[in-house]
Amino acid sequence: MLEASWNLPRSNHTAMMELRQRIYATPIHHRDSITWLDDQNSSVTVASIYRQICAVTPPPAWCDAVWNRFSIPKCAFTFWLALKGRLLTKDRMRKFHMATDLRCFLCCNAIETHDHLFGSCPFITEVISDHAFVFTGDRASYINGLFLLNRPRGIRKSIGTLFLSIAVYLTWRERNDRAHNLDHHLSAKTIKHNAKRLLREKLHSSATFQKAVINDYGLISYLY
Repeated sequence: MLEASWNLPRSNHTAMMELRQRIYATPIHHRDSITWLDDQNSSVTVASIYRQICAVTPPPAWCDAVWNRFSIPKCAFTFWLALKGRLLTKDRMRKFHMATDLRCFLCCNAIETHDHLFGSCPFITEVISDHAFVFTGDRASYINGLFLLNRPRGIRKSIGTLFLSIAVYLTWRERNDRAHNLDHHLSAKTIKHNAKRLLREKLHSSATFQKAVINDYGLISYLY
């Protein structure tokens, strides 16, 4: 290409002649640019190519509740696994051909599944029963993003789901402690007390919570 014109080698081959005609019909611009899928109005980025190649699905309904401004990483991670159904509960152990008694470690009255352990089990029902929170108590509802019956918004929802994630974490840890130590046995009342203590420790160290309390002193009720 010289002086904004095409400089192509000569050839009498029919195919090459046709190719030259197509090239000559292509205008030469002063500046070259790269486009993706004929989109002249946007720059090419790794993100734009990734979105076209891979099907990007929206986040699950519970995502913001698990990973919120007050999340405790170890609790949020366990809560995430519980909602995904990826903890090694007894029913999953049986699917992996592991010999085990299917009865729940915590109540001994039902098959230990994710739905039972984090929903209908009397143990966790007592742990999450609290004057400040009214949980749905149903894992299917949690998966659909419904955690509290009064459906609070903003910071109140974040505090409620923080308490639930702590309760799930401590309940799962108690379940594992009982599985590996027959003499271990903490009551649901003790687990609930420990959950409230972790909640207080997290919120007391949060500048966001401290600022919110100035405008809404009623938030203090969530701590006790």
